Amino acid sequence: STVVRGVNFVFVNDVFGTVTADTAERFEQEVRKGLPIVLCMHVPIITPAMWQASEKFWRYNGKRFASVGASAPRGDYLRQQKDPVTRDFIARLRREPLLACLLTGHLHLNFQERFSPTAVQYVVGGNFMFGGEEILFT
Repeated sequence: STVVRGVNFVFVNDVFGTVTADTAERFEQEVRKGLPIVLCMHVPIITPAMWQASEKFWRYNGKRFASVGASAPRGDYLRQQKDPVTRDFIARLRREPLLACLLTGHLHLNFQERFSPTAVQYVVGGNFMFGGEEILFT
């Protein structure tokens, strides 16, 4: 983590879509600092709406704007649902009032949605596809 102008930027290694018990405990240490938190992760906390958007973008070539339902969870989304440490971590994040936002990537598309009462999750697409997002902290 690093503190910039009173905001705690916390970086989490979730390259496999899950977190470890050690990661969850380290997050608790960061919360105890009492500063607003920007959580930076590679893999987003995948939600049903995000999963559907990703499926529409990647799975239905030529039908990207058709109304299609998402397939059953798989990959990172399924691992997040099945792994008890990750499930508890996600539930904990949703209750944390110091969490201001989540900055994530991995899906190669731009997506944002309300994650909790205090936080928005921003997923930024890959630069190789001209994706990008400017987020101003005020």
